[in-house]
Amino acid sequence: MTTLKPDFSHRLAHLNGDNASTEFQLIDSIILMTGRARGVLNSLMVQFESEDATKVSTPMITSALYAVDSEIEDIRAVVNAYSDSVQKAG
Repeated sequence: MTTLKPDFSHRLAHLNGDNASTEFQLIDSIILMTGRARGVLNSLMVQFESEDATKVSTPMITSALYAVDSEIEDIRAVVNAYSDSVQKAG
């Protein structure tokens, strides 16, 4: 079995292949991540708020909600990794 260790730094703010090393980098990363999740949710809200909106299929809505859930899990993982690094350093 192959163990994958992909580089997801492109999804975080101000990182050059390193983990978020300052509180400001962590905050910027979380702002970007929550912005992505809110963007998906705002797009979905139109489906339920407007009678005139073009409706998307249930599988598409499910996929969008899964993307938001994954983004929230990514936020949790970044915060936990930052917390662990601060505890190890201090």
